[in-house]
Order: sequence, then structure tokens, then C-alpha cells
Amino acid sequence: MVGNVNFIIASLLEAGFEAYAVGGCVRDYLLNKIPNDFDVTTNATPDEIIDVFSSFRLNLRGLKHGTVGVIRNGEMIEITTFRIDGEYSDSRHPESVTFTSSLKQDLARRDFTVNAMALDSNGNIIDYFDGRKDLKDKIIRSVGNPKERFSEDALRIMRGLRFASNKGFSLEKNTLLWCNRLAENLKNVAYERIFAELKKMVFLENCPEIMRKTLPVFSAIFPTLKTSKRQWKQICDCARLAEGDGDLVLAFILFSANTEQELLRLRADNKLKKKILLLKQMLSIPFKRDREFLQALMNEFSKEAVLFFVKYLVCTKKETVEAYALTYEIAETCILLKDLQLNGELIRRAGFKGKKIHFAKEFLLKAVNSGDCENVSEVLLDYLEENRNSIL
Repeated sequence: MVGNVNFIIASLLEAGFEAYAVGGCVRDYLLNKIPNDFDVTTNATPDEIIDVFSSFRLNLRGLKHGTVGVIRNGEMIEITTFRIDGEYSDSRHPESVTFTSSLKQDLARRDFTVNAMALDSNGNIIDYFDGRKDLKDKIIRSVGNPKERFSEDALRIMRGLRFASNKGFSLEKNTLLWCNRLAENLKNVAYERIFAELKKMVFLENCPEIMRKTLPVFSAIFPTLKTSKRQWKQICDCARLAEGDGDLVLAFILFSANTEQELLRLRADNKLKKKILLLKQMLSIPFKRDREFLQALMNEFSKEAVLFFVKYLVCTKKETVEAYALTYEIAETCILLKDLQLNGELIRRAGFKGKKIHFAKEFLLKAVNSGDCENVSEVLLDYLEENRNSIL
């Protein structure tokens, strides 16, 4: 533990309270990863936390759930009182919380064993639910009864799938069972929260294997998804060939559903929407493994769009790896119309009008890509003059 979190824990200990780093930061610590953020748990009540850190700027938005945010050196550390959650009527949030003096009771309410460990100021791990062993064995297991955990908060289903999508990880059998059985509860979760988890998941190495085992979850996420178990296996096989290209994985799923409707419902960002819908448009174009065809396609769309298109074709086994290698080589070496060092105005001044300006650009582009002319404005103008009769 370093920096601000170390100071927070030391301050609570000095005031006579227990205090521990807890949750995901402990998991990352054991995996030798730098945590994105730190959470602290303590037996101090919210009022006592506020009193200890009265000289600091505080964030009290989570106060009703026992959480006080302490801002130090521009970083906010959330401190939460040991608590027991009340009933979850909406499959998302507890109606009430009860403060407790027991660290074990606090850890027992958490989602997965790998997230239910605490770390004290001396570097000792407090682990009541064998989270350390599960982390070593790369198993994602619910704390206690998975039916209860997922009934309390359905977003835990997506979090479980995401954690298990890391390389080498898997979902414990009973945890997997209840992920699928309670998948419909995801309808109670904000679409943005679901999509935020999904967007992280699809870029992880083990995602295709977890997808293969959780069709009920994906049917709940994408209500318009129409696929048999055999077709879903084919989608997962394509996802595996995508080798971590999460946008491509999403495309495989979305193209088996109402693409536009699902992108809108999940509130996907405009960049992703444009990328997926452009790919869908390009799939109507008959592919040719031809240099001129690919260059023309890159000019019409973009190098990135064409590479995405051909990668999709390779993963769906409609094209070969060699086709992608050729596309990549062309993308690396070719000049596009927008890259020509001679704009339409200069071509017009050289005596070309109307459609002839575009013909001149295409003529120069071909010359540059074939090596007959250097992409330098003065050289291009001279070459244009020398070949004026070929264009006009």
C-alpha cells in the first residue's frame, strides 16, 4: 500500500479504529498489478470518519450507504464502514444497510471470493472465504450462495463474466449455473452499466470461452439476438479467431441481432456505432483479392475500415489470412487521395476543370503508388503537365 491510502489507514489506526484496504485493490496487489483505485473499510462509523478527516475535502454522496470519500493530493479514497446489506428489491441496490463491528460480516456481503479479501497496514491478507486460493487457481466463485449474490445485484453476473474472461480464468460450476439461471434479472440494470462491463470483457483473451458457456446471459443482454446453440458456437469460434479485437467480437454478436436497435438500446458511443454500421455496409461489397480494388476501397472508406472489414472476413472464414496480409501491406505502403500533396485548387490552376480534376487526382495517385512519381507537390505538378494529354 502506498501514498494516500497508506495515510488514510494510518490516520484511522491512530484514531483507535480498525482499517483495511479491501476488494479489487487487494486482488490486484496479489496479482502484482498496480490498482486503478483503492477502497478502505473500517469499523469507524461515517460520523467518526468525518471527524477524523475533518480538515480534508470530503465527498458525502455515498453517506447513506456508509461511504465517505476523502480527497487528498487530488485523489479520492472511499472509506466505508463495515456493513451488512439489507433487502435488495430491485436486483441492484440494498434498501438499507446496517453497520457492524465485524470485518468478516462486511466481507461476506461482497460478490466474489477474489474480491472479498482485506489487507492490513502490515501487509497481512485477511481471507475468510479462500479468495487467495481461488485467485491462484484462477477461479471466479461467488461468496456464499451464488443464487443469493446474483439475486441481490444482477450486475454481478456481468462482473463475474468479465473477471472470468481474463487469461486462464474460469467460472466455478455453481456460479456459472446461477449466472445463466438469473440472467433475466439483468433487465433491472441500467443498460449503460451492462455495456460498460461488456466493453471491457470482449477485449479479454478468455472471453470467447466464457461467451460459449453463457448464451442465456447474452440473450438477456441482446433481446433481439436470434441464434441456436450451434450458431452461437460458430459466433464464439469467430470471436476466438478475432484474438482480442473486442469491436469485432461485438460485431459478430450484433449481426445476429437487430444491429441498429441493440446499438441504440445499449447506448453505444458514436465511434463504435459508426464502425459497426460501416462494417455492415461493407459486407455487401463483393471482395476481390486485388491491389487496385483494395486501394480504391481504402480511398472510399479508410484504411482502418478496410482492415476491419477483411479481418471480419478472415474470422468468418470467407477469406484467408493471406488476404489480410495483402490488405495490411497495402495499408502500410499505399498513398490515399487525401494524402496526395496536391489539392484540387492547384490542379484547377493547372488548367483542369470539373470532373477532370478528379481524374487528374486518380491518375497521380496511381503514379505515386506504382512508383512512377514522387508524392511532392512540385513533382506532381510537373508529372501532371507531362501527361496532360493522357488525362484531357
